[in-house]
Amino acid sequence: MEINPRFWSSLPFTVQAGADFPFYYWQLAMDEPIPGRPTYETGLGGHLLRGEVSYLHSVLTEEYPAVERPSPWTALGEVGRSLVRQPRFDYAVADDPMPFVRDGWNVLREWLGDWTADPDEELPRTDGLEREVRDQEDTADAPGGLPAE
Repeated sequence: MEINPRFWSSLPFTVQAGADFPFYYWQLAMDEPIPGRPTYETGLGGHLLRGEVSYLHSVLTEEYPAVERPSPWTALGEVGRSLVRQPRFDYAVADDPMPFVRDGWNVLREWLGDWTADPDEELPRTDGLEREVRDQEDTADAPGGLPAE
């Protein structure tokens, strides 16, 4: 059984729609009442801008034999119209732009790495051996945990 206490990546959308789960968890922790009726809007849409840009990048650079590729202008028009119709964005917000800037930098580095990579170069293999060695060296019960007694 896995217990993952992290919030999901689309959390900003749920908060923008009015379902503020981090605040609800805080209310629970502080023994404050949580509204019994839903307070969120339905029918909202939003954009993960990284996904939109990655889609446009794939239209320009990828070929999928089972799917007909739209023209770049058609794809750009569809994305542009969608951005205008549903002007809500993941973590691209004016009051805290750094997460968006950092993610954009990560995407750019990933794409540049793809473009500059030698297509004949074999990728490094990762197998369970490295992880097993690290796990044996870890004296804690869990990452970040206290040493076992």
